[in-house]
Amino acid sequence: MTEFDNRLEKLKRPKLLVRAARIGAALYKPERDLRRIMVLYQITNTADILTQLLEKEAEIDSVRRRVATQWGKYDPARHIELLAAIIWEARDTAQLRAL
Repeated sequence: MTEFDNRLEKLKRPKLLVRAARIGAALYKPERDLRRIMVLYQITNTADILTQLLEKEAEIDSVRRRVATQWGKYDPARHIELLAAIIWEARDTAQLRAL
């Protein structure tokens, strides 16, 4: 099992976020959406893209957990967008079912 597979396996999020992200993944178009999500879109290697997406998602999940009671600091739409991108980019990875 690779380090990447381990990260996906450990990715546990609230069911509502995952459900919304799965719907978003069905509508996801990397040529349109990835530029908005990531600053460095020039990366074409899926593993590198997923690594960056997972890092960004971990940051936003950390904010969600820390400031769950403070409105304005956590952006659930952004979080769903990142999860949708991860689901789409990892669509061929068996560990995706761990979500």
